[in-house]
Amino acid sequence: MNQKTNQFEYFLVMTILCVVVLFIMGLVIYSIGECIIWLLIGGDFIFSIEFLKKIIKASLWAGLVVGIGMWFIEYKLRR
Repeated sequence: MNQKTNQFEYFLVMTILCVVVLFIMGLVIYSIGECIIWLLIGGDFIFSIEFLKKIIKASLWAGLVVGIGMWFIEYKLRR
């Protein structure tokens, strides 16, 4: 394969992987926080769609930034 194609595939894979991992981390952290509040304070455990949208937006942007950063570091190491 071409070197440019390998770099582009690596960039896409790292970006998608970072987005998915950060989305899962956001859901887990939100769930842990809600469970702690539910256990300690006795509040309602509400899983709203608005918080899910915020988690998706944050994970998309953060995953894109982290994916680009990881690709750039790998690109500099290969040169």
